[in-house]
Amino acid sequence: MMQWLAEGKELTTRQCEAEFGVTRSVTSVDFGKLVEMGLAEKLGAGRSTRYRLK
Repeated sequence: MMQWLAEGKELTTRQCEAEFGVTRSVTSVDFGKLVEMGLAEKLGAGRSTRYRLK
């Protein structure tokens, strides 16, 4: 995930689920930690939520 974010891509939990084979809940927790650490920012809400490198 971090490599994709570093390349300037915005990611969604659904993309990560399909690309990396992890569950949406695991991805949500991971994104939450990245946001908490100040490495990523959350954009949008609900089904349109995506994340990008801060």
